[in-house]
Parts: sequence; structure tokens; C-alpha cells
Amino acid sequence: VWKDFFKRNYKEKAVAIAVTVFLWYFFVHESKVEYKTYFLPVSYDGIPSQMVVRRIDPPKIEVTFSAAKRSFYFMNTSSLRVDLKLFDVQKGRIKRTITRSNIIRPEALSVENIQPTAVTFYIDAASQ
Repeated sequence: VWKDFFKRNYKEKAVAIAVTVFLWYFFVHESKVEYKTYFLPVSYDGIPSQMVVRRIDPPKIEVTFSAAKRSFYFMNTSSLRVDLKLFDVQKGRIKRTITRSNIIRPEALSVENIQPTAVTFYIDAASQ
């Protein structure tokens, strides 16, 4: 009886087992939460046209994300960044605090840690 069971439709049974293993691996095994840390560039916008940013200290921020392991597979790391608004700034040294809302990322990723939590911008008047 068992010999006949394994001989009949063996190709379909092999495909069914392979698909089952693949789906289990991708949806169950890969759903485990993983933590990854990236150094993200600091970008800014909204600076008045008569002002220019001379220096950003630090230029990159260390951000740790958590998500299901599979969320990191197809993620484009070049889309990750820290985005700060610099409306109504004056000449001199400006310090901005970084919050979770400043981190541009896919929705599947959660921000766990940000180091450092502030960025200093050195702003001068734009030369004519």
C-alpha cells in the first residue's frame, strides 16, 4: 500500500512538499523580529535662499530598526535618511533634535534607537 502511495502522482507530491517548505520558510521562519543598524545621511530642506549650510555635525546618524527578517530582504537602503526642516533659520549655529518622525523609512521598519539625538548645523549667509 505504501509503495503504491509514493509511486502514484509522485511529481505533484514533490512539488507540493517543495512549495510548502518554501512558504513555511518565508512566512513563519522569516517573520522573526530582527534588528539592524544603519548610518543614515542627514538631509535638510526649507532653508531660506539667502542662507547656506556650511557644515553638519555629525553628517550621519546611527539608527537601529526592527522588523520581520523578510522586511530587510527587498529594502533599498539608499532610501533611508534623516530629513530635517530648516525654516526661518538665522546665521550661526543651529541645533535640531532628531525624532522618529524625521527618519525616512519604509512603513515595515520601526525605529528602535537614534544616536546621537541632535544635529548641529552651521549656517552662513549665501554669497552673492
